Amino acid sequence: HQPSQFHSQILHALSKEGCVQFQYNIAGSDNDGLNVYVEDYWSGNQSCIWHKNGSTVPNRWMTAEAPLKLERDGKYLV
Repeated sequence: HQPSQFHSQILHALSKEGCVQFQYNIAGSDNDGLNVYVEDYWSGNQSCIWHKNGSTVPNRWMTAEAPLKLERDGKYLV
């Protein structure tokens, strides 16, 4: 498997805390996984805010949430 990437639109922080909610399905083997990163738009620094290893139930989408710690008025990508 080749890694895949998806980038959100630029998120403008209105407060110091937030939450990203998403749905996922990990098809494949137990060695596969999913990492979700938040990236500071200006510096390019990334930090992992959520991860899951292993496959999920085929054809079943799971819902997950990850908290965000932000700088007010900053710009971010997820």
